Amino acid sequence: MKKKLYIETSVWNQLYRSNRPDWHEITKKFMGVMQRTDGYELYISNYVFIELEECYDEKKKVLLQWIQMEDSIECEALMEKYFEAGILEPTKANRYYDAAHVAACSVGGIEYLVTFNFRHLVKVQKIDAFNGVNLLHGYGSLNFATPEMFLPEEEYNGSL
Repeated sequence: MKKKLYIETSVWNQLYRSNRPDWHEITKKFMGVMQRTDGYELYISNYVFIELEECYDEKKKVLLQWIQMEDSIECEALMEKYFEAGILEPTKANRYYDAAHVAACSVGGIEYLVTFNFRHLVKVQKIDAFNGVNLLHGYGSLNFATPEMFLPEEEYNGSL
């Protein structure tokens, strides 16, 4: 069975505009692995497209080439549960989309949220809180991972 990966906006951003050359290189390797390997299904939601709305056409073509769309009307309700639990602050646009990515994964039964968002998502306390809300409302636990975690050993550069 293929593993389902949701590729969050911070990863897509590394393909073309990156202030982190190491993340850019990791992302290129990650995308190469995803192209060569049949063991994964890649997903994004409309929230990624909304966040990247102003990106140039070349980037949009890459997104459409690599993903399968996964969207659900349940996302907004689950996002509200995250906000009620105080995990993220809904009044800040980037926190809204962070919650949207987590909810899209949870509602869609995605196993891994692949991200470079260490500030708002990849924190043990946040992951535990998201998964606690998910379990309380009948959803499964979600794994948070960086692209580098999916690289074969021979492509791993040891930066994590």
